[in-house]
Order: sequence, then structure tokens, then C-alpha cells
Amino acid sequence: MQRHLVTLSWIYCILAILAWSGVGLFVTTIQTLGNDRLSQAQLNAQQSLQSAHVVNQHDMLMSAASETGQLDTLGVIDPASFAHMITTAASTTGVNITIENASQGSVTVVDSHTSVQSFTFSVATQGSFALVMKAAQLLESLPAPSSISQLEFTHVPAISGSPSSVASWQMTAQVLFLSVSNASS
Repeated sequence: MQRHLVTLSWIYCILAILAWSGVGLFVTTIQTLGNDRLSQAQLNAQQSLQSAHVVNQHDMLMSAASETGQLDTLGVIDPASFAHMITTAASTTGVNITIENASQGSVTVVDSHTSVQSFTFSVATQGSFALVMKAAQLLESLPAPSSISQLEFTHVPAISGSPSSVASWQMTAQVLFLSVSNASS
């Protein structure tokens, strides 16, 4: 009987070792699967970031291409045409605007064959307050790449003793205009 107990003890010992070996194999398998899933998730995240980066670069290139196209369309207006645009718009709206001075500003190179040139026009007008304000609105809404960089209103008092003289307003403005030149055309 004692021999039977010893044999039975060895069988239980071997079964316990096999059971713990199974647990160890199970833990190792779970860890391997977890590591594989983690690696796959990191790979997917990296591919997603690369894809997003490619899409972002594509969007930036398309935006740059459309902006270059817009610059090309702006280049049809030169400084002389802009000055003519000011005087024509003024005369059609009944405002008398005088271009007193025009000066060339800085040149910005956009790429190897496109550059942007700035010009400053000094303009002046005189009349009633409503007429001077109409002139300022006209300069502000010109259909060209321009902006008003300085605007000054001055009240001119009437000459005393003269019955026909009326107080008037004078406006002077600095209008910044951008002209695009394309060396390839």
C-alpha cells in the first residue's frame, strides 16, 4: 500500500508540473498575442499619421497652386491701369480725385518667375463732407489688390466776407497697390 501511495504521489506531482506548465504556456501565449496587437496598433497609428501627413501636404500644394493662380490673375493690373481705374471710378461717381504722387515700393519674390511689387499712390479731394466720404468709400472698394494705408480729413473754413464761400472738407489718402509680375509671360 505504501508503494501505491508513492506512485500516486508521483502521478500527482507530474500532473501538477504539467498543469503549471500549461499555465505558463497560456500566459506566454497571451503576452505574445498582446504584444502582437500592440505592435499592429502602433503600425496602424503610424500609417494613419503618414496618410494624414500626405493628405495635409496634398491640401497645402493644392492651396498653393490655387493661390498662385490667383496671383496670376491679379497680375493683369499694372500701376498705370490702377491710376486710370481711380480716376475713371471717381469721374463716374461725381467725385473729383487728384493723384498727387505715385511711388514704387518693395519687391517680394514669390518664386523663381513671380514677384509682387508694391506702389503707393497719394490722392486728394476737396468738397462737402458727404463728397469726401464718398471718395474715401470709393478708394476702399476698388476692385484691385489695394488698401488704404493712411487717411486724413481736414476741415477747411470758409473765407470770411465772401458770400459764396462755404466751409469744405479736404481728404488726403495713401493707397497701397500690389502688382504681380510674371517673368515667364
